[in-house]
Amino acid sequence: MNADSEHDNPPEFLKRRRWSDLAPRVIYGVLFGGLALFCLLFHSLTFYALVLVSALIMYAEWLELTKDYPLMNRLGGLVYVGLPVWSMLAIYDFGGAASVLALCSMVIATDVMAYFGGKTWGRHKIAPAISPGKTWEGLGCGMIAAMIAGVVASFFVPFPASWSSGLLIGALIAVISQCGDFFESFIKRQAGVKDSGVLLPGHGGLLDRLDGLVFAAPVFALMSLL
Repeated sequence: MNADSEHDNPPEFLKRRRWSDLAPRVIYGVLFGGLALFCLLFHSLTFYALVLVSALIMYAEWLELTKDYPLMNRLGGLVYVGLPVWSMLAIYDFGGAASVLALCSMVIATDVMAYFGGKTWGRHKIAPAISPGKTWEGLGCGMIAAMIAGVVASFFVPFPASWSSGLLIGALIAVISQCGDFFESFIKRQAGVKDSGVLLPGHGGLLDRLDGLVFAAPVFALMSLL
């Protein structure tokens, strides 16, 4: 049996290992998501506090990842963290908590379905040298889920303004958020680490959890404010 056929049909114990990190991912994902949802819906000040604390943690993780690259280390971090932070606040001010939820639902839908779709049907790698786990099949599943989330969001928020724009924006957010995932994977490979931190067991650091949102938030903010 050649190497390609072994990769296409891995032994059963390897298939089980691919799902071994699912439990901690779900548990800590739900806990973190619940905390973020509470802060978003409880009061504007709790949302601002969540964004500020998240920004500080993300910037600290970025500084550690890029410590061997002085220029990227500080100036790049201000853009990489500062731009999405400004974007989230702008989205909140423009459309309220519902608009923030709309964006997050599209990014989360992409992440979750790309993960499950890739684990279940993934065969064709997008960029194996950067992120070997990402597949075209997973991206397709993520795009479909984000498009559905975009359509649902269009009935509750000022932007997207219609179900058809929800479809298009959902597809775009899916692609942009995956680009964010690839970018962070590239940075981690340059740093020689698996995760950006250890804050969230099963997920890694905060950047590992929010890498898609880092790229998607500025795009969504720009489109919604135009």
